Amino acid sequence: MPGCNRPRACRRTLCHSCRHRIYRSTSGVPLRTDLDPENVETAVIRRAFPEGLTEAERRAVGQRLLRLGYSISHIANLSGASTRTVTRWKAALTA
Repeated sequence: MPGCNRPRACRRTLCHSCRHRIYRSTSGVPLRTDLDPENVETAVIRRAFPEGLTEAERRAVGQRLLRLGYSISHIANLSGASTRTVTRWKAALTA
């Protein structure tokens, strides 16, 4: 998908997340756009960004990890987002 910088498997054009997102969108299963506090809490406890998190959940997990003192580069590596994106998440905390 445009703008996706997650690693792809050998000889694949899409990463697993994008491939699954396309599959879900064509299979009739509605895509979630809401924020589930349980998903956010689980991701913060595990210090990981599992596949299937919505964008709002990823942002919430990133912001919680920032409050816990994790560095921007560490959160960017965990989430697969750019350091610039994590910097924006941090700026939104102080705004």
